[in-house]
Amino acid sequence: MSPLLPGLVVHDNLNRLLIKVICGPWMLFTVFSLFFAYLWYSLPHILVLISAVAFAANVTRCVLRVMSRLHDRAYICALCGVAIVLGSVAGWYNFTINARHYHEFGDRRHYTNVWPEESADSHRDASALVFSATVKPDVTLALAYHALGTTYCVAPIKIWGVQPKNAVQYWAAGKDCCDSRNNFRCDDAWVPKARGGLVISNGDQPYYAQAAKIAAATAGLTSAPEPIFVQWVLDLGRARNRFLEKTAVFWVLTSLTYLAISVILALGAPKVAKLLMRSTGR
Repeated sequence: MSPLLPGLVVHDNLNRLLIKVICGPWMLFTVFSLFFAYLWYSLPHILVLISAVAFAANVTRCVLRVMSRLHDRAYICALCGVAIVLGSVAGWYNFTINARHYHEFGDRRHYTNVWPEESADSHRDASALVFSATVKPDVTLALAYHALGTTYCVAPIKIWGVQPKNAVQYWAAGKDCCDSRNNFRCDDAWVPKARGGLVISNGDQPYYAQAAKIAAATAGLTSAPEPIFVQWVLDLGRARNRFLEKTAVFWVLTSLTYLAISVILALGAPKVAKLLMRSTGR
C-alpha cells in the first residue's frame, strides 16, 4: 500500500519514486526562494548564475533521460527545472516587497528633528524621519481612499493644533487601517510618544498621492506635488525588523503552497499515472 495514495497496491519502489517526485522539486523551490529572498541584495549576479547553471543542468539531464527512455526520471528533472525557476522568481518577489526595505533602512539616510515645513525634496534620500516633539499626524484630517479592493489611508503630518500655511510635505500612511474620516489607526498613529516613521518606497505611492490630494482638498489644504509618505511608528528598529519577519512568513507560505503543488504534480509521473489508471480499471 502507498502511504501517499491510500488503497492503491503498488510496486515496492513506487514509494521511493513518489518521495523523489515530491521532495526533490519542493526542496529546490524552498532553497532557491530562500536564497533569492535573503541574498539577492548582496549577491544578485551570483544567484542568477547559480540559478541559470542549475536550470541548464536539469534540462540536460532531462533530455538524456528521455533519450534513455527513463521517463520517470525525465519527469523528475523537468519538475526540478520548473521548481528552480519558480523558486527564484518567488524569492526575488519576496525580496522586492519585503527584504528590500530592511536593507534600504540601513543604506539610506536618517533625519532627526524634522519640521513639517521643510521641503520633502530635501529628505528625498531618507529611509527614516524623526520629527520634532510637537509634530504629529493630524488624525482629524485623515482620509480613506479606496482603489483595487484596498483602502489607502493618509493623515497630514503637521504641528499639532497649527494650520499649515504651505503645502503639506509629509503624510502618515497605511493600508486598510481606516474606514472613514477621523478614524486613522495606522501603525502607532495614536501612540503619544511616537515621533517618526519609515519612508514608504513601494508601488503604493501613487495611491497614497491620490488620497493625499483628496484629503488636502477636503480639509482646505494643499499637498506638495511629490510628498513623502511614512509609516508612523514608535520604534524604528522594530519596524525595520518586521520586514524580515514578513520575508520569513512569505517564504514559509509559498513553500507550503508549492509542497501541495508538488503532491499534485507527482500524480503525473508516468509510472504513478499508469498505476492509477489500472486501479480505476481504465
